[in-house]
Amino acid sequence: MLNFDPHKWLEEYRRTDPALAELAALAARPAKSANWPIQHSDPGSAPARPARPAKFANPAHWQDQLDSWCAAINRLDISKPAPGIAACRWQSLFRCAEWWMENYAVQAVRDGWGAGDVFGIRPGQPERGGLIDQLGDCRSLMMGDGRARWRSFGIVSTYAAGAYPLLLPFWEGDYAA
Repeated sequence: MLNFDPHKWLEEYRRTDPALAELAALAARPAKSANWPIQHSDPGSAPARPARPAKFANPAHWQDQLDSWCAAINRLDISKPAPGIAACRWQSLFRCAEWWMENYAVQAVRDGWGAGDVFGIRPGQPERGGLIDQLGDCRSLMMGDGRARWRSFGIVSTYAAGAYPLLLPFWEGDYAA
């Protein structure tokens, strides 16, 4: 195991090399950035973080949400599309939903994603609904902090939790025009 101490290394070489002496001086200064954490001398003076909404704070809600999604997807048949949804689109939605549930569902529930945000579709507007509808066959998804990001054919797309909470999941409703 390598035991390297950069401060010790800089201390040794700054005596011999003027360029490294300048580097060591810069490294010793505190960062001047908006991202630098604010230090409060009195913990009581630190601003309070806002409380998370109840849907984030209740682990029982998380499990109920996951159970309802799993039950709905388990009832689906890949060979029997909902009325008004083409068979190829239905299969894409079904496969993407299964993949997403295996990889991202737990974190998404904790981040406040709802069924409409994830599984919703807009009648007559393919690939313009919830996350699953927009992802299609793409699997380069990253999720966190209530946002989903993916790249498809060089185009980066973003979708936020709560964007379309009233959309019906693709397995509900009659989408025949």
